[in-house]
Amino acid sequence: MHLWNRLVKVLHENKITLRKPESTSLASATGFNKRSVSDFFENYISVVMKYKLKPEKIFNVDETGVQTVLKPVKIVSTKGKKQVSLAASAEKGELTTVVGIINAVGFAVPLVYIFPRIHHPDEYLINAPTSSIALGNHSGWMTSELFLNVLDHIQRQINCSKESKVLLLLDKYKSHTTVKAINVCRENGIILLLFPPHTSHKPQTLDVGVFGPFKTYLSVAFNN
Repeated sequence: MHLWNRLVKVLHENKITLRKPESTSLASATGFNKRSVSDFFENYISVVMKYKLKPEKIFNVDETGVQTVLKPVKIVSTKGKKQVSLAASAEKGELTTVVGIINAVGFAVPLVYIFPRIHHPDEYLINAPTSSIALGNHSGWMTSELFLNVLDHIQRQINCSKESKVLLLLDKYKSHTTVKAINVCRENGIILLLFPPHTSHKPQTLDVGVFGPFKTYLSVAFNN
């Protein structure tokens, strides 16, 4: 105890504190570097200036997976109790992907849901935001073919065209960069600008500022 007090005193005098590190993969730690981030923002500025894009024409697109069984939140329990249980719908949940699309002035395109269902996924749109769409496959993950549906949904909702272009900022996944997807974007005035690989934990605003808090509140709602 004496040594611990001395350590705390030394740390305090040198303005150093003990903190729990945030787990980050090696790829993310090395991918987020000055060169890659600078290149991205140079491209971003170049595109915005070239097409004279206003904030309402700049959209952030991101997808997140949501399990039907989430990690339980901490609860109050009797001290010394060996096991605390929480009833859930199943031991292992199924995955649903939610695609968020929001522009720089706060306008959100109706959500896209990808359910682990092949037939009639729209039957699961209970109390969903108006004009949201439901897609489906076996896994619940985004695929190249489903991303074409997302692009079509974006085009219909914001009415973009070659004469009225929009910029989409999104992660660099294979499903986002197929020849079909690029052709659809060209035909509908959609400009794709991809974040550098393994960097979405920093510049991807939907991931950092929206999906993180959303999952925290969702865990509480599931627990309730």
